Amino acid sequence: MNTISTKIKYFYSKNRLYLHCFLLFCLYLANCFRYEITYVLYPILLVLILLDSMSNASCYILFNIPFCLIGQRLGVILYVICMLSYLVRAYITIYLRDKAKLNLFILISTIALVILCLVPFTNLNSATFINISALVLLILLLNLYLKKQEIFNIRLFINILAISILCSSVLGLFYPVSQYLQTLISPFALTENISRYSALFPHPNSLAILCEISLGLLAMSLLSKRDYLSIALFCAVSLIGISTFSKTFIIIFAILIIIIFVYGLTKNYKKTLIVTAILLALGACLILIFRDLFATMFDRFFGTIGECQNFRDFMNMLTTDRYDLWSEYLIEIFTNPSTFFFGKGMGAHTLHSLGAHNTFISMLYQMGILRLTLFAVIIGYVIYGIVKTHGYNKYVWIPILVVSLIFMIEDLLLFA
Repeated sequence: MNTISTKIKYFYSKNRLYLHCFLLFCLYLANCFRYEITYVLYPILLVLILLDSMSNASCYILFNIPFCLIGQRLGVILYVICMLSYLVRAYITIYLRDKAKLNLFILISTIALVILCLVPFTNLNSATFINISALVLLILLLNLYLKKQEIFNIRLFINILAISILCSSVLGLFYPVSQYLQTLISPFALTENISRYSALFPHPNSLAILCEISLGLLAMSLLSKRDYLSIALFCAVSLIGISTFSKTFIIIFAILIIIIFVYGLTKNYKKTLIVTAILLALGACLILIFRDLFATMFDRFFGTIGECQNFRDFMNMLTTDRYDLWSEYLIEIFTNPSTFFFGKGMGAHTLHSLGAHNTFISMLYQMGILRLTLFAVIIGYVIYGIVKTHGYNKYVWIPILVVSLIFMIEDLLLFA
């Protein structure tokens, strides 16, 4: 009896991360049918974050990302509470238990950034505090990696994020039989028979962004050290991303495939050419079988190319009319000195009730060049410390490229 008990304890101790993630997945599944499960799910998530190891706690935070909108606004609020609890625990461990030295530059400059972002005090709204919190959260997470790198198993984190996307996409298939999900998600139809897939997100572009980030990280992982799990996850996440019919995803996916192909040629060109030929043949067969699907995708990209008379028309076609929107924001920024230097304020009103759909422009519009420069200096300082202390993966430029492309298309960091 003691032997069986010992074996169970050993199995649980060795595999508790995966067992806990499975428990969370079961709760997410129940949450897809009952809103009330939110009240049970997040207290359990909080307990896991506070009682398990810091490395596993980080995995639970990542694993929850594609699911937090099931609980609607309450789910997001409780997830933020869980994340803040995780950060409080981490920083208590660093500065009180491990007696790490406080970096005064990061502390003082971050406080200065918050104060500057709150000015003018007469123009504050909920978006102001959301956006400032997002900036501070990014600084805290990067500083946490600088101070406590051992709790960040990057390869495991990449796999956990990809697996969570797959799990959430599976749960999204319950949409036809779940009345609760039908109240949360509205289908985005491309044609009478084809809809854009959004899993558990209210908009397919949100799922596409998560898939793009995951693919960038998986590509980095693949080029660093190839393994079958990373290859399988890359293929699975690619299929989910394609099902969103996001232009940005298709462009980023094509860029990543080209990068992997070129890398393969430098390592083993014969094997790479053979695999490429097989994949091209398979792709041709899929195009023939799903002709209407690929025709719809082609029309989404190039359906109006015949109407393009200049570069502006072409860019609007490629970016779904974002090019004109960027131009309007840039004109507003550079023709108004106060906006250029000091910004309109965090959470400022948008032009024509539309966000800039560009993180760089949105940050310049809201923060101005002075506050944006201070934020960039803080981030640059922390990243320099990370590289100097821990080194870096030489393929890290791949996810950086992916995130930069997403920043050019979406308001990813600031809420407008």
